[in-house]
Amino acid sequence: MNNSLKNRRVAISMSLTFMVICLILELLPNSIIMGFSVVSETGEIGKTYVGYNFFSLTPIGYAYFTPLLSAVITIAMVGIMIYREFKPYKLMTLSTVLALVGGLISVLNPLMQADSKAVTPSCIFVASLMFMTFIMNLLDSLLRNKELKEKYGQ
Repeated sequence: MNNSLKNRRVAISMSLTFMVICLILELLPNSIIMGFSVVSETGEIGKTYVGYNFFSLTPIGYAYFTPLLSAVITIAMVGIMIYREFKPYKLMTLSTVLALVGGLISVLNPLMQADSKAVTPSCIFVASLMFMTFIMNLLDSLLRNKELKEKYGQ
């Protein structure tokens, strides 16, 4: 096995590992926390916080779509990375673009929360891992372009 194929396999394996960790973090029960305003019996206004996972449909009812979109992209990326383990030269562009889109959507999760108590470490780690997957796939794609230029002499 040549050195570039080893590098490619390492990048794909790391990307798959990052996506599996993202999936585990998204399945945690309190990975998304939403704050709701409540009025007590005495008339005081307060806030209550309720936790959900990324796959819950309740945040969608409150027009908070980014957690479910992140979760769907994570599942798609796991499938693509498993496919790329066996065929490393296929779906390179799709995996790079999908990781970038997933990272941008995941960054919106903590940014859309108006309250700092509602931002969870799961949201931050999912966004970070998505961007690290994007970087790994981008480096893999650049490595492939360099190989093709050396092979065909352009």
